[in-house]
Amino acid sequence: MKTLKKVTKKKLILAISIVLLIVIVWMTTVNIVAAKDRGQFTDSVFEGVPTPTNDRIISAFTDGDICWEMAYWSAMMAEFTYSRELYPSYNFAMETLGFSAVRVHTYFEHNDEYRSNLMLDAGVKTIYGDDGSFTLLAIAFRGTVPPTVDSRAARINMQHNIDIFSQLWGETGARVHRGFYEQHNNILSNIFPVLSEVFDIDLLNTVDADMKIWLSGHSMGGTFAELFTLDLIERGMCPQMILAYSIAAPFVGCRQLRDHANETGAARRIFRIAHRRDLVAHVGFGLMWGHSLAHEDNIISFGEWGLLNSRRHLLTRTYLPFIIEQNESNLREQMQNAFYVTNLR
Repeated sequence: MKTLKKVTKKKLILAISIVLLIVIVWMTTVNIVAAKDRGQFTDSVFEGVPTPTNDRIISAFTDGDICWEMAYWSAMMAEFTYSRELYPSYNFAMETLGFSAVRVHTYFEHNDEYRSNLMLDAGVKTIYGDDGSFTLLAIAFRGTVPPTVDSRAARINMQHNIDIFSQLWGETGARVHRGFYEQHNNILSNIFPVLSEVFDIDLLNTVDADMKIWLSGHSMGGTFAELFTLDLIERGMCPQMILAYSIAAPFVGCRQLRDHANETGAARRIFRIAHRRDLVAHVGFGLMWGHSLAHEDNIISFGEWGLLNSRRHLLTRTYLPFIIEQNESNLREQMQNAFYVTNLR
């Protein structure tokens, strides 16, 4: 009997090891593909591209419906968080939208140099409407660092990404992906205080109705957009103050955490956009199962069903073309011309 138990235990450990190895290989492949085949933007990337009017932004926050113009710019803001040769130090999308923007990192030291582990771009602008004005704070969370940009930072991100064990979310009894939870707390303790200092906004303790928050992120960055939406609302922020666009994000938690997001009103303020064959959008909490925090009515799935594919994870190849197609016909060509994608076939 003892021998049988030992054999069973060894087989179980072997099976778990094989599964984890497959996940590591898959996720690494995704990052390599993303780094080599991200597509490129023209020099006049946003020339002639319409930006959301103040009325459109106000309506989006008031009604809580998806605004495809904001979805387009959410994807663009997320894309610009990744370091690129032409714009390594600021978010060109935020600048075009009229935000006074900053880039904030967490750092670790490597070979006597400081390298970025987690990073976000944030900006503020004033929105004027018929009923007065309010401050709009936009935050775009960067996804996993491509290994060709910084192999050490990419490895740290990946260690958290594949940490599929669970962690309790506060006192709710619900469980969250431990790796994403740890990085969420890292941003809370290291980056958000800097934002408060720069913009003079106590983001973690504000219930100011004259402020709105627009969150966005791609891949791992999308998980942060979802978690911070829930976190800020738990801290007392009115749900109508927040909108989040989570693009190609892995699953962040269990069914109970999703139900908790529904109860707090956070789920209705999150829009999840995911291709049905995007590998990364179908892993996360507990490996190949889990849930987004978005309400089921706010989950936009597109594309054909089939074998999961790492190339489907790319913003420029997969997500931007789809988002553009959802916009009004007279805007599509202008948006399409704002970028070109290499090797589409």
